[in-house]
Amino acid sequence: MDGTLVKIIDLTKPLTPLDIQTIKDELANRPEESRNITIFCYGTNSNIQAELKEENRWRAINKIFVRDIGSEGITTFEPASAEVNFERE
Repeated sequence: MDGTLVKIIDLTKPLTPLDIQTIKDELANRPEESRNITIFCYGTNSNIQAELKEENRWRAINKIFVRDIGSEGITTFEPASAEVNFERE
């Protein structure tokens, strides 16, 4: 993520167009910002990936990339476990 802005979306809900718009609004408040943005989320709504891919074709700077940690296998959900031994003296 060298030189990239990172935004982590609430992992209890999928990425929505409103989340994307909020990020674009923040970029509008930072006219000197030229870095790309990587968004980490758990799931996406509708066809956000396709829309961003098309939009990024026209952006020279501030390209937005989405990393869906659920579908990319970055996280796993396994129940907690422990190996415990009791000895009586």
